Amino acid sequence: MNDVIKAKTVEKKQPRDYRLLKHYDVMQVGGKSKLIYPLKDGETVIKYYVTDSELFQILHDIHLAIGHKGRDRMSKVVGLKYKNITRQEINLYLRLCELCQRNQKGKKGKILYFSSSLPQDVLKNIQTKEELEEIISRVEHSEVKEEVESVQEAME
Repeated sequence: MNDVIKAKTVEKKQPRDYRLLKHYDVMQVGGKSKLIYPLKDGETVIKYYVTDSELFQILHDIHLAIGHKGRDRMSKVVGLKYKNITRQEINLYLRLCELCQRNQKGKKGKILYFSSSLPQDVLKNIQTKEELEEIISRVEHSEVKEEVESVQEAME
């Protein structure tokens, strides 16, 4: 974000500055600076870039708001407001939804939702495979290690 602000204010722009400004802009929202996709002439819809720390909560809120609909519906709704949430991230989130896994018709595969013995407050913030591996290393001597490892295997 600081690079974008700097690129906007520098007098003599470098090629890197033009590339940054083509894809990013900064906007004040509720007293906070947010990274957005630049608006073109006549556009009024703002598309935000999501940080890793916001990703799970945004996907969770949208998923509940649309009534546990599938990947395509969720992708469409996410794409209306957010720029950098990928289909892969949506798929991973949907594989973590216990209700959606139970309601899958004719699908026989690994169910990836978390059992109640796992620390939900920690696991809901997992963004990457590396973060999951870090949690596994922390619980190495605990009784939930096998459950966490089964989640890791399912992610591979």
